[in-house]
Amino acid sequence: MDSGPEGDSFLSPRMLPGPDDQGDYQWPSFFSHPIRIRTTPSLWCSAACPIGDKTLFAIGTSNGLHTLEGFGSHWTVSQKPFPNDSHARKHSSQQGFREHGNSSHASVSSVEWLNPDVIASGMRNSTIFLHDLRSGGSAARLQYPHSVTKIRKVDPYRILASGYNSLQMFDIRFAPNGLQRKPKPTSPSHTSTRPYITFPDYSPEIISDFDVSPELGLLASGIYPSPSPIFSCCDFLTRPFLLASDDRKVQLFSLQTGQLVPSPISQYQYPHAINCVSFESSEGDVGMGGPQTPSLLVSSKATVDHWVW
Repeated sequence: MDSGPEGDSFLSPRMLPGPDDQGDYQWPSFFSHPIRIRTTPSLWCSAACPIGDKTLFAIGTSNGLHTLEGFGSHWTVSQKPFPNDSHARKHSSQQGFREHGNSSHASVSSVEWLNPDVIASGMRNSTIFLHDLRSGGSAARLQYPHSVTKIRKVDPYRILASGYNSLQMFDIRFAPNGLQRKPKPTSPSHTSTRPYITFPDYSPEIISDFDVSPELGLLASGIYPSPSPIFSCCDFLTRPFLLASDDRKVQLFSLQTGQLVPSPISQYQYPHAINCVSFESSEGDVGMGGPQTPSLLVSSKATVDHWVW
């Protein structure tokens, strides 16, 4: 939670309600009281580690990448080093956050787990760096043309990144290129990494959200056509590519070519702006109500539509 520069910023771990709790939240018995880990920087994004037997989150803040690890009522915040940051403590378990100089080169605006040991972090200064929990080290790996607003993995090697008016896919198996020690995405001299795939028909005037489904080979993105959009986000379970266009229609893009994919979904016009899109995998437990085939959730105003292939 972050209530602004003059407010109270803190992390507050909570348990999700059970399926039979009607959405009501109850503190579990091992929480003696609500936990608040107070922070100095703003908190921009978070992502849960997808695999493992412990609670572990990656958190992007205005002062870099952190992890939040917890069990029961015991929680620890650790700051991770920036690439080439000789002053960063690689194995810090300090409760709280460290300041780090120029905020334009410290703000992490998107985080994504490539696997249970490696976190990809996108920064406002256009850098995408990888942090390895096993070694405690970080390395700059990619440089985007603009500030990074969101990153999503397609598989352990391919990464999608979005920024102002653009979306690109990168393969980290290629040698690093286009990196600058102090990138300035607003400068004419700014360089960027050559993408693996571009999406030429993706050009929203307002920075959008997106999701991907490797199972379908598609990408989905929601564009907010209002000049002053109310931001809404979803945690995506799978990864094709979908785009919600300015005329309130959903568009699909191929993860193989970056081109538009014709679909009956794209013919449907929503009466209101599309707020969020999220793919559901068919890998869930069907007996527990999971989808039998890949599906897509589309949120528009106060409703969520469920599209099934």
